[in-house]
Amino acid sequence: MLKTTRSGIHKLANSTPHSFKLVNPAIVVALHIAAIVVTLSYGLHHLFNETLIIAICLLSGSIVAGHSLARYFAKKTTDTHLSIFAFLICLDLLITSYYHHYRGLVFLFPFIGCLFYFSTFKKALTISLVLTTLCLAAAMQSTEIDVVLRFSIGLYFSILFSASYSHIVNKQQLMLEKDAHEDSLTGITNRRYFNDWLHDTITKNQKDKKHIAIFYIDIDDFKKINDSLGHIAGDELLKAFSQRILALIRQNELIIGTDKIVNFARLAGDEFIIAIVDIEDIKSAKKIAQRLIDSATQPFDLKGFSTSIYMSIGVMYSENNMSAEMLIHNADTAMYEAKKNGKNSFHLYDDSIISELQRRKDIESHIDNALENGLFTLEYMPIYDLQNSEKIVGVETLIRCKEAYLEKIGPEKFIAVAESSGQIKEIDLWVLEKTFQTIDKSKETLPNIWHAINISSTELLDANFIEKIQQLLTLYSIDPHSIHLEITETKLVPYENIIINRLNQLRELNFHLTLDDFGTGYTGFAQLINFPGSYIKIDKSFVNEINNQHSNYMQMIEIMVSIAKIYSLEVIAEGVENSDQAAHLKKLGCQYAQGHFYSTAIDRDTLEQLLQQQ
Repeated sequence: MLKTTRSGIHKLANSTPHSFKLVNPAIVVALHIAAIVVTLSYGLHHLFNETLIIAICLLSGSIVAGHSLARYFAKKTTDTHLSIFAFLICLDLLITSYYHHYRGLVFLFPFIGCLFYFSTFKKALTISLVLTTLCLAAAMQSTEIDVVLRFSIGLYFSILFSASYSHIVNKQQLMLEKDAHEDSLTGITNRRYFNDWLHDTITKNQKDKKHIAIFYIDIDDFKKINDSLGHIAGDELLKAFSQRILALIRQNELIIGTDKIVNFARLAGDEFIIAIVDIEDIKSAKKIAQRLIDSATQPFDLKGFSTSIYMSIGVMYSENNMSAEMLIHNADTAMYEAKKNGKNSFHLYDDSIISELQRRKDIESHIDNALENGLFTLEYMPIYDLQNSEKIVGVETLIRCKEAYLEKIGPEKFIAVAESSGQIKEIDLWVLEKTFQTIDKSKETLPNIWHAINISSTELLDANFIEKIQQLLTLYSIDPHSIHLEITETKLVPYENIIINRLNQLRELNFHLTLDDFGTGYTGFAQLINFPGSYIKIDKSFVNEINNQHSNYMQMIEIMVSIAKIYSLEVIAEGVENSDQAAHLKKLGCQYAQGHFYSTAIDRDTLEQLLQQQ
């Protein structure tokens, strides 16, 4: 945890407190009871039989110990009470040594051990040395010098051994605390300690009603850095990024001119979080978020490599007693909104996000209703052979819904929600089975065309997916060679190794594989070499620009077709809207096309009529 002041930044020390926070509760209670019994009994003994001033010290100590125990049960701090108790015992030992020969010196041995157990090392060493010296001097008034000298040897050796043992234990404890509190790679606070700190901070600030701002940071496209420069360079970048943010805080460039408590932590991977206590207003939080984004514009030097990064930040400004978990969750949600808005930006958690979350919940509910009541249907987008007969050679299976709400918003929106909620797995399996059923029923009446079915990355990450699709093939006697499974390019990159492995299994089952929306993601030559598919589908955003003389997209399409030829892949263009686009694609050597120029999405009966007319 870092505390900013007008003069700079200070690391708050994690010294061992006087309290019993880290001690077993049963031991704490037992020690309190022992202290009460011993001080009370000896105090009463001195009150009635010996020295009044010693009795006052001991009885006062028993009262303080009793009050300390009561505060412990009430879960309140006992530091002040323990300090008073220790002072009274020191005073008692000093007086006892003066009046009662070596009795005070005898009780010094256990007291020295207790000092090093419950106090900080430096304080225990200082008190034990000073107290021992004073007690030895006091004992000389009533005890022979040679006896005092013999006690002095034992007492100072006791201090030496206790101090040595305490030093070793404290050193190990500090190492354990460092491991528990710090991120091993960057040296800043880790997730667990940040969560505990934030929870405690919220509790402490409830009375003061201080606002807390949370900044949830995610480095954009960090996987590409790992893939291109290697994981070692990626780790160096994370460390350099952490140090740059720390420098911003230390130099008062992030929070200017005011005293604030700041905690900067690494949550996991390329995700970081900053909490600032007592932030003035939302405007201040936005300024800080922008400073964070601006700080990454200067390239990072990574031992010979220079790279720049961008980041998406979610900002949560707390105006009420919100839990630590909710603060972090809301900041995380806002961060994903920043990513959806184009990355390298920040987004404040506000009413618009709350409305969006409610909208998504509504869509999820309607999807469940549609699945339970069989309200989903299929339509088919014909795919035409551009280079030969310009006849239908295949269809893309498209999901539609008869449920009023989902029909109104369309599949583009409800499929996106289903992918994030996990409902897409059930939808994918429904589309697969429904398509297989339809093919099975029309085997004898329809010519041999292929059916292209979109498969989500969620499904491909499911270890049981291959088994499920094999069961459907067997159940409906489907030739997998007539099925083209389409995987969106943008979904391939994040889990490339797992998905490529799953695609290889599908290829071994004789499915055709298509890389959908080609050109919209970050597929490189290495990915294309490993991609076990037969087709790429050029995204309609490129096809739409064919008639635009000022666009570079026409050259991009030509490059895509050339790349496909190099990798022995056939090309399908989607979204063809007019004859000029169709002619240009045909001239470039694109094999297949689909779009409203040829046909809109149609039902099964209309498809059968079109096929019979060919």
